Amino acid sequence: MIRYKLKFWPLILGVLGSASALTGQDFDGLVRKAWDKSPFLKEKQILLEQAEAGLREARAFYMPSVGWAATYTLAAGGRSIEFPVGDLLNPVYAALDQLTGTPQFPRLENVQTYFLPNNFYDTRFRVQQPIYQPDISIQTSIKKEELQQRDLDIRMFKRTLSREVIQTRLQLESARVYRDILLRAEQYLATARRQSESLLRNGMVLPSVLQRLDAESAHLKARLSESDMLQAQAEAYLFYLTGEKDFPPILLAELPEIPGGNPFQREELLQLESGIRMQEKALKREQQFYHPRIGLMADLGSQDFQFNWNPYVLVGLNLEWNLYDGGRLKQRKIKAKKAVQSISTHKTAVEEQIALQSQIARIQLEGSIAQAKTHAPRIQSADRVYQETLKTYQEGTSGYLELIDAQNLWLNAQSEYRLARFTAWQKWSEYLFVKALYPIE
Repeated sequence: MIRYKLKFWPLILGVLGSASALTGQDFDGLVRKAWDKSPFLKEKQILLEQAEAGLREARAFYMPSVGWAATYTLAAGGRSIEFPVGDLLNPVYAALDQLTGTPQFPRLENVQTYFLPNNFYDTRFRVQQPIYQPDISIQTSIKKEELQQRDLDIRMFKRTLSREVIQTRLQLESARVYRDILLRAEQYLATARRQSESLLRNGMVLPSVLQRLDAESAHLKARLSESDMLQAQAEAYLFYLTGEKDFPPILLAELPEIPGGNPFQREELLQLESGIRMQEKALKREQQFYHPRIGLMADLGSQDFQFNWNPYVLVGLNLEWNLYDGGRLKQRKIKAKKAVQSISTHKTAVEEQIALQSQIARIQLEGSIAQAKTHAPRIQSADRVYQETLKTYQEGTSGYLELIDAQNLWLNAQSEYRLARFTAWQKWSEYLFVKALYPIE
């Protein structure tokens, strides 16, 4: 999957509903659209189907196989054998003719027979049925594990894709709310400009006041333009992920809560467990190296010279027994055992890493929530300062610089709080991913 990261300007905000919203209509439908659209997920589904075909193929080795073969030979010369049938029988036949007084018994020539058959055919159907083949059972088990690993690969990709969709959707909502803050600040600035125009007509302020307010207005417009760009980026990435173009506002809570519930086991660990089982089966296969292999074979066919019909049936029992391989088996067993140990050690390391990730993710989530809660009094204070400064500015007892400073104080307080909320919700979504709390079908 393309690892596309939206690098928002630091003063964006992020909000999300309660933890139950993760599986609700706000995100659930969008995540499933991303699953349905993703070409990478479709590719992995094809690989899963390929693994299913491999498992069916392995099971098919239990069934008999039937083949047909035919040979036809023409030969001349080569090795031969002399059979002195004339030398053996002609003296006997001559004695019999003397006894009977009649030439009833013919004289025979010696026969020379060649080993290479000339004008000879052999055609047959061959049926083969394994009786005891331990490799078939082990190979079938290995194919099952490969199928499970493909399925886990799909689930792991879905989990990662769901995180991408949720976080990008949050970033889009963050850009929208930040834009609303800037629009509200623009309204405050417009109000200050109207008051300044009134004071200018009464000769209470200099014309440079309007120029300074216009400069502040241009600065806000630049920030609005940047927020629009960030919103467009988020919408473009969501369209790439889901194929959707319309993203209505979602109902959001102030701050997240620590997610509860029983987490699912991470697919990475399940894949490693499957890999251990595969290596154990490979070791078992090596341990059965000296077991005999027994199979049944039957030929049904016809063979003769000059295409004469001469059917036959041949039944045989095949026995294959490995007796000695020069120590290669011992080394293969060592390799298989080391592979099991290697994956087991790696699984332990991954378990420790995931446990550490979960601990850090929870600490960061709790810390970001606590930090966001500290912004409430700052916002109240900034809002009160602005309202009081605007009132005194209207009365002519405070200058425009004080008004601009009060407005910037309000804008920064609002923006910092929204940024803190966004950070809290981003840590929340990351905690859900690390703890595998999102249900994957």
